[in-house]
Amino acid sequence: MADKSPTDGLILFWDMFTVRSGKIDDLASTGNDGTITGTADKAGQVGRARAFDGINDRVVADSAPAVGASFTICGWVKVRNGAAANGTLWAGEDGENHRIFWNATSSKWSADMKSGATTSLLESGATDASGAFKHIAYRYNGHTRYLFVNGVTRASAAITGTFTWSQVQVGGIGAAT
Repeated sequence: MADKSPTDGLILFWDMFTVRSGKIDDLASTGNDGTITGTADKAGQVGRARAFDGINDRVVADSAPAVGASFTICGWVKVRNGAAANGTLWAGEDGENHRIFWNATSSKWSADMKSGATTSLLESGATDASGAFKHIAYRYNGHTRYLFVNGVTRASAAITGTFTWSQVQVGGIGAAT
């Protein structure tokens, strides 16, 4: 049996430091390279990373990944000490808005999914200090969504629907991350 690639089954995989032709290379080989606006190369928790200014620095997928009824989004994030505004780790948009973000007011990680006029907010139960790297993961399995911080489930809630988006981006809204 042949060994599986570490990217088997992934629809998007950016390591934030593999840049080719001025874009973040999609290591999942699905053609979802990321167009960089602003950001700076710097040391990360694992390898290199990107620094975002919290205003308009972002990486946007060239095409929207095709996502089924379940998905997981994760990344290493370091919120700047004293960040006064919310910082977006991930956002998707198509008339609905889905995002994972740092809530500067509560010092908690949050995720929301919007469908029409209905918003479903999921917020981590414990506060987190800024200034340290955190591994943030969000999982939707078709009926329940989960928010993890450093491998610990911080929140979960039942929700139904198949969520799609026409754009995927990292950064670009809120505080520097």
